[in-house]
Amino acid sequence: METKLHDQLKAKLDRARLWVLRELPFYGALLFYLADELCESVNVAATNGKEIRWNPQRLAEMPEPELRFVLVHELKHVTDGHLWRLPRTRLGNEAADYAVNGTLVALTSAQFSMPQGGLLDLARFDPAKLSEEEILDILEREQAAEPEGGSEGAPKNPCGEFEEPAEGEGTTTREPAKHGRANSTDQDPTATDSDGVAPPESLKHEWEKRVVQAVLAEQAAGRGEAASNAAEATLRRIKARCRLDWRAETADWLRTATTNTRADWSRPARRHAWQPVLIASRRADAVGDVVAIRDTSGSTGVEVVSEFNSILESISSELGCRVRVIDADTDIRADWGWIDPGCPMPGKAAGGGGTHFGPALRLARDIVAGGGIAGVVFLTDGYGGGTELTVPDVGAPLLWVSNGVALATGRTVMVRG
Repeated sequence: METKLHDQLKAKLDRARLWVLRELPFYGALLFYLADELCESVNVAATNGKEIRWNPQRLAEMPEPELRFVLVHELKHVTDGHLWRLPRTRLGNEAADYAVNGTLVALTSAQFSMPQGGLLDLARFDPAKLSEEEILDILEREQAAEPEGGSEGAPKNPCGEFEEPAEGEGTTTREPAKHGRANSTDQDPTATDSDGVAPPESLKHEWEKRVVQAVLAEQAAGRGEAASNAAEATLRRIKARCRLDWRAETADWLRTATTNTRADWSRPARRHAWQPVLIASRRADAVGDVVAIRDTSGSTGVEVVSEFNSILESISSELGCRVRVIDADTDIRADWGWIDPGCPMPGKAAGGGGTHFGPALRLARDIVAGGGIAGVVFLTDGYGGGTELTVPDVGAPLLWVSNGVALATGRTVMVRG
């Protein structure tokens, strides 16, 4: 390729990256970890986790708003873990593309637009409701129902694709998984080889750290809402790998909420010193009280309720905050009033039957309006009406502790064994 054309294409990519860094800083910062290479063997663009390879002719023809979209699209293949989670086939790429485009379409504007023909079907493949693996299962079932010799081949999406993760320094290799999928169980990052030397960190784990660091930077800059679904999904995968217990996660949320803490970047958090990322310590400015709601429809289980009570008692004693305990199913069944620090929570939850979150959340809103409330925590299985009440409606941070499904508003901690 002649030098002049090469320089023009590189300049075009630099302009696109600069726009993303300015307008979508969360993604722009992460793009620094991916180099650009020109390669005539790719259809449009492809990434291996270390670089994005571009077809020179397609790159030259691509309008700049579409180029910005494809840049972020390729990045999300990496940040969302598609290189390790999905088979590198047409259907694997299509499943990933439906998810990526379904997320990025919310950012569409005259300056940032999906190329014509990009895969998008929110009615069937809404990434807020379906994981990439679930989308892939649907696509595979549909293909199996087609006449023999169907449609397997190159990916259709003009937004690009993902490839085999790059090997070499900073990566580890793995045995192929069944059906072409990446292994669901990660290698132990603390394991050593026969000489007692830790192996190089995998490219996957490097990217997980980068995303977590980018999320922390967004939050420290006051741009927490800009942390994308990709970042949240990556955080959930890291937590699963580290086997964070729901009890510890709930207790940490309560500590943060009740002590009105703020990030203190002047000193590291000793409690999280083992984590692969820098986590700020917390500095307390004041202590607030907690409203705790227990779903008494019978679906949460006696053992979970008992452990939930223990967490509340521990945090109340540790921080000196009061807890207002409310039992509810389709209506308020018991308001136990304020439980002082050091006092036991009511042992048996009152009520039974169906679930509607509205009455309990409205009562919580009224209590919050009185002042001094740091947060609301709701133990439930997640099934029920009334979730149209949002966090701003309640007026305080809202945590769902669910042994069923995640809730659409507030934050959800899933109860696991």
